[in-house]
Amino acid sequence: MRVKTKGYLALAGGGILLLLIAIVCEGDLSRKVQGILLGLGSMGTAVGFARFFCGRFEERHPEQRRKAEIENRDERNRDIRFRSRAAAGQALQWAVMALAWVNILCDGALWITLSAVGIFCGKVVLEAALTGYYGSRM
Repeated sequence: MRVKTKGYLALAGGGILLLLIAIVCEGDLSRKVQGILLGLGSMGTAVGFARFFCGRFEERHPEQRRKAEIENRDERNRDIRFRSRAAAGQALQWAVMALAWVNILCDGALWITLSAVGIFCGKVVLEAALTGYYGSRM
């Protein structure tokens, strides 16, 4: 097992630990802190296990990994990815999510948080649409 896959397994373990802390300390924590722990724990667990299993698949099927690496390094595919990311605004995505987190922590209005999450989802959809557009254009 490579160090990279072990790191992802550790991330999944940390996510499970955060989930357990949020569940065990339910009455001792404020609702905000408990929500943040549940969100971060769920994210860590999901990302960790997904990346771990992808890494294990690549270890067991090296021919698929080589094919994917060649495709990722292909100049045309790289150009498509760079154009779609630039058009959608990668920096805007994280600024909007930071706004949502700050709003949650400051006990702001729910509509602001939902608007920020909606903008984030719109950015993801826009990036996918632009990737398809540039893919057919080039």
